[in-house]
Amino acid sequence: MNDRDTRRLARAQNLIIFCENNSADHATIPLIAEHVAKISVSVSLVTNARAGQSPNRITKASLLDALLLDFKRIAGTARAIELRDGETGFAIPFNQVPHRIEKDIRAYADSLLKLLEDNNAPVADGGDTPEQKTAKAALRTRFLTLGINSAFITNLRKDRDGLDQVHAHNQTEVQEGTEDTALIDAQLTLINTEVDILDSIMGNIYELQLEKLHAWKRASRVERDPQRAKKDPAGATTPPADPA
Repeated sequence: MNDRDTRRLARAQNLIIFCENNSADHATIPLIAEHVAKISVSVSLVTNARAGQSPNRITKASLLDALLLDFKRIAGTARAIELRDGETGFAIPFNQVPHRIEKDIRAYADSLLKLLEDNNAPVADGGDTPEQKTAKAALRTRFLTLGINSAFITNLRKDRDGLDQVHAHNQTEVQEGTEDTALIDAQLTLINTEVDILDSIMGNIYELQLEKLHAWKRASRVERDPQRAKKDPAGATTPPADPA
């Protein structure tokens, strides 16, 4: 497991603690205990399997989760652009966030990158013309104007390419390590599903208890990879961009 998977495991552990600490609020909804129990089982399985997994090995589940977060941030910003500029239909190409199905997520990531990322291949090979690059730069600026992470395209590309890297690793990793990785991948996927279900239930329970609703949101959120500050040639430190 790498840091990204570890943060997702920590998220699951935090949710268990939150639910235990607030069990009195959930006494009349036994479904919550059932979903928390499923998360607990998955946490135990992941914890046991990580010892046999190759170090710094990321799972497909975490990459799919990261891509869905990329999609939602882009979609939300596109809707804000449409509302601000009164440009009906602007958000449609950016607002087709798929369900957690790998082939759909891959296809949607590719479609967003085609819209937003420069294709630097020769024009004869399908690359962008100078006019197309100018138009894409203007489009990216519209997103950046609303405060989206300045590296939002870089992050999307990194997460999308990560899926191909996971596939390549699966072809070369020893059988035992592959089995451990597959188990972790499956359990993190199950945890994601349980969290999605609990999120709806908690939103209903704490609709009028904003402090607890915010506490749940903090416990259920997974942060993006932290970015280190960079130094320019003169030695000055440039702070990292805000996390996506």
